[in-house]
Parts: sequence; C-alpha cells; structure tokens
Amino acid sequence: MDSGIQDTVRFALTVRAEEALRRVAAALPPRGASRWNLFFQTGARGWVRGEEFRLHWRDAGWRNSFRPYLFGSVQDTGRGCVLTGRFGMHPLVKGFLVFWFAWAGLMFVISLLCAVYRPATGAEPVFAVVCVLFMASVPLLVLRWITRTVGVRHRRELTAFLERTCSGR
Repeated sequence: MDSGIQDTVRFALTVRAEEALRRVAAALPPRGASRWNLFFQTGARGWVRGEEFRLHWRDAGWRNSFRPYLFGSVQDTGRGCVLTGRFGMHPLVKGFLVFWFAWAGLMFVISLLCAVYRPATGAEPVFAVVCVLFMASVPLLVLRWITRTVGVRHRRELTAFLERTCSGR
C-alpha cells in the first residue's frame, strides 16, 4: 500500500552545482530576517552550506515541530548536477522523542511494578497502568497523525520549490 509519502528526492539538473545551490540560497529568506515577519509568511526556510542544504516548509502562523526537513546535497556531473535529499525529522525533535518514550517506559514499568507488588485494594493499580499508557502515547499519536497529513503536503511543497528554483521557472 502506497502511503503517498516519499522519503527521498533526486533531480538531474542541467545547471552546475554552484548555480543550483546559489538559486536555492537566493530563494530562501535571509538568515537575519525578522522572525516576527516570517511567522506570517508561508514558504521554504533553511540554509545552504557548501554542497549541502537543509530545508523545511513553514505554514503562516503555525509552528510544527514534527514537520519534515529535507537534508540534501548537490554533486556535479559531466552535463550538469544531481540534487539528492532525504526527508527526516529535526535532530532535536528526535532527541525529544527518545526522552519522551524513555520517560513513558519508565513510568509504565514503575506503575506495573506497583500494580504487581502492592497489595490489591481494588482497581487502582490497573487504572494507574492504563493512565500512564494513555498519557504517554495518545498525545504523541494524535500530534503525529495531525502532522502526518500536513507533512505529506510539506514534502510536496518542498519538492516543487526545489524543482521551480533549480530549473529557473
């Protein structure tokens, strides 16, 4: 079953790598641009360093920590260049998720141990285990579901942005 989510992009371009990267950098807002003004604008954000770039799509007025980032590079070929990239999460978001699930796992183990080794006085221990599972997983699953639909659109927007920018259209 095709989920409609692409993990990589690859373009063969007729321009040299330096020109493609210059076009991408020119299409991005300047690094020192006011964050307040950028908050109300939709479009690509990111940076270009050497032969590598990192891009993400920003919706006006909405911050999405789970948005997809495009990590890519450009290599020269004999007749132009090849732009390749992969979509992924920001490294800080990955770190937060590791911390979140480690905390949730620890709380689950503690509540499970309390339920097993504590004298049963009713349904409290089972309720505690269920509550920990619910509080740890449901908010992240809901956020992930919401951002998944937006993420598909962001990937398409970034791909179209690169095609437009690098081809000069």
